[in-house]
Amino acid sequence: MSNLENTSSESTTDAAKATAGVGRRAIAWLTAISLGLAAIQPISAGFLLSGYDYASTMHVAGAVALQLAVIIQALTAVVLWLRQRVTLRVAGLSVALLVIVLLEVWAGRNREYWLHVPIGVGVLVWLRGRMGRLDGATLGVRDLP
Repeated sequence: MSNLENTSSESTTDAAKATAGVGRRAIAWLTAISLGLAAIQPISAGFLLSGYDYASTMHVAGAVALQLAVIIQALTAVVLWLRQRVTLRVAGLSVALLVIVLLEVWAGRNREYWLHVPIGVGVLVWLRGRMGRLDGATLGVRDLP
């Protein structure tokens, strides 16, 4: 009897750890997508400043894609936090990224470039730093028993 109890307990623990790993991988994947989309923005802005015809369209399309990616990331992080797959810190950082990107979009749309450019650089640098720290300990994934 005791062997059966230990086996079911071990399999539950393994399943919990596997589920936490899925949450960690999902956030890491979404952060990588956001980083790629954020990295496109300075390139399209450079083309825009150089006077290329379709650069404005590229810059706006990149901004819309980045907004969509951070919305999905924030929603995913909140759902994973509610299911206790990631910590509150991960969910909070994802929601903060969404707020910052929306502020950047507002500043760009209203031609407040003194605010738009530094926020964009900050988002890019911050996302790059997060990619270097996406292991279980720094991402904030709970250690499940």
